Amino acid sequence: MYKGERSKIWQELLPSYGDFLGKENNVAKKMKRLGLLFTDCRAIVSLNAVKVSSGLQDICCNDKTNLKFTDGCGLMSPVFAEKAGKALRPKRKSNVPVPSVIQIRHKVTLFLLLPGSSFSDNGGQGFKGVLMVDQSLEGCQIQFRKSMEKFKSTSKLARELGIVDCSRPSKNGAALNKQIIMVLSERGISDDVLLWKQRQHLLAPCHPFLLLKWALINSPSTAVRMLSSRTNKEMDNAITDTLHIMENRRRKAAKESLRVPLSRNVLGVADISGRLKYGQCFFRPTITGTPRTLTNGKIAVARNPCYYPGDVRVLEVVDIQGLSHLVDCIVFPVEGPRPHAHEMAGGDLDGDRFFVTWDPDLIPASTCEPYPYDQPSKEGSDSPPPQPEPDDIAEVMAR
Repeated sequence: MYKGERSKIWQELLPSYGDFLGKENNVAKKMKRLGLLFTDCRAIVSLNAVKVSSGLQDICCNDKTNLKFTDGCGLMSPVFAEKAGKALRPKRKSNVPVPSVIQIRHKVTLFLLLPGSSFSDNGGQGFKGVLMVDQSLEGCQIQFRKSMEKFKSTSKLARELGIVDCSRPSKNGAALNKQIIMVLSERGISDDVLLWKQRQHLLAPCHPFLLLKWALINSPSTAVRMLSSRTNKEMDNAITDTLHIMENRRRKAAKESLRVPLSRNVLGVADISGRLKYGQCFFRPTITGTPRTLTNGKIAVARNPCYYPGDVRVLEVVDIQGLSHLVDCIVFPVEGPRPHAHEMAGGDLDGDRFFVTWDPDLIPASTCEPYPYDQPSKEGSDSPPPQPEPDDIAEVMAR
């Protein structure tokens, strides 16, 4: 695109990848569709010997809002999850868990626009979203939903799947940004609580036993040195090294957002079993190296951007035995007036990450109805906005 002629870029190159611009009047969506071709991927998985199917029906709301509980959420078999895990696993690290959810891109193969080059004429589709493990699927297969299809292509699709992100354990919890802090304050979380969380984030423990506890969690090797010290000098050296590590982390923490240990930033998926009720969720995070299902309590869930008080939802966590294989992701129900993901700033399940905390100090006691992020009706809409010139789009995408 940097060296190609503008006429070829617009008339041959971009149309060969897919019909991104066709009937869509929304300029932002046009640019988003084109941007799918340039998404960075953490790993590439070959789809040879993988059964790939599309057109899996979405679970929709029973109204005219056109909202889908499974918007952007496809399925993969446990065998394919193992294959994806191997592609994501760093070399020499065999203890990395198999992901329960992967965020994917499935698109045409990019190639250079060279003089005299020709384009293939084999039909295909481009997909975006997440794939969650479905234990009922046999063999090595993946299933795309209709909501995951973002464009049609006349170019041959690659027999490869790009993995953008995946579910994974977290050691230090998730970060609270300014938006979520302001919404929590509006929902009744006192400033004293938020300031105390900040002090816990920045200040080092002062009691010797607390220092040892901190070292066991954050620097096990120095904790072993402290426990195995036989002389005062060895103990002093171990404590000094621990304090140095703590000070370096404190300086780094001062530049970072406020982290909450009892929280995670996770991908969201849908409960295809249909056992969760509206207002419930299933959450099984990895805590100190072991997956643990949260039960019999409340959690606060939010999604960025977060501006309205109702964007923070308080849900009941329940234990569903058939969902225990879904680790380090949050599972939402497929029933109710609206999808819970959509209640949080109009989100969906095509790769959105959700801030989840089970810290009782940060769970609002007050209730607030979610904002009605309803999709505008297509009937009676105003005339479409003026469209950008092809040269303008080509110039922006080639920057």
